[in-house]
Amino acid sequence: MNEVNKFDFKNIILFFLITYIWTWSFWLFGVLDLAGVLIIPYELLRVILIIGGFGPFFSSFLLSYLRKKKVGVKKLLKKGYHYKFKKVWYLPTIFLFPVILCAGFLLGILSTGTIPDVIYYTQPWMIVLDLIWIFFLGGPFQEEFGWRGYALEKLQTRWNSLISSLILGFFWGVWHLPLFYSKTSHYGEPFLIFVAQSIILAIIFTWLYNNTGGSVLAVMIFHCMWNISIGLFPIQSFLNIIYIAIFLIITVLIIIIVYKPGTFIREQKKTK
Repeated sequence: MNEVNKFDFKNIILFFLITYIWTWSFWLFGVLDLAGVLIIPYELLRVILIIGGFGPFFSSFLLSYLRKKKVGVKKLLKKGYHYKFKKVWYLPTIFLFPVILCAGFLLGILSTGTIPDVIYYTQPWMIVLDLIWIFFLGGPFQEEFGWRGYALEKLQTRWNSLISSLILGFFWGVWHLPLFYSKTSHYGEPFLIFVAQSIILAIIFTWLYNNTGGSVLAVMIFHCMWNISIGLFPIQSFLNIIYIAIFLIITVLIIIIVYKPGTFIREQKKTK
């Protein structure tokens, strides 16, 4: 391993440590509240959980500053408004996850015969408000500068895109652990399935990130579309999970076969 990779390896370890310490220090209050050790008003708890979600953001910008001062911060920040990638990549950025979750949703209805109540269908204007909320305070803005903009970049200097995605997906999934023991939407969900889902999603996120020239903006929108699609097309049964998992795995297999695991970027055929 050369000196650059050595340095990056140390920084990726620091990134995960700082991210986990920051986030879990706040999210621990949610665990203690649910356990009855503390009694925290719901609105205050919500603020605490939101602040905790900025762990990857804080860690990535802190380490960027410590390593390269303002230059490092500007370089990372620039990825957040990088929109000048090929326009064709806006299609998967915006539509891939809604299509996958909608397909799983419709198959779930056909399988169970049950149509769930979805607030967006009666109050569609809420979609716009929730998109804004989700983008800035529901995951994408809080996380993607760190997971993709910083950590993925470092991991890919050492391993190929597939292995980097598997490593990042694992840490990304496990990072959410305290939310499964707090008054959140994750409470009661199977944690191991969530981690497996995070690993699968990480591969798809890496594919998009690499093909948009390292655009954090693209993966923030991508992340936002996943979160809002869960609300638009909610899971009704375990069959729903199976259907969505199948579609996600098919997507990953296509990426690996067509785009190759090295960089997830399709090689252009050379013209004579």
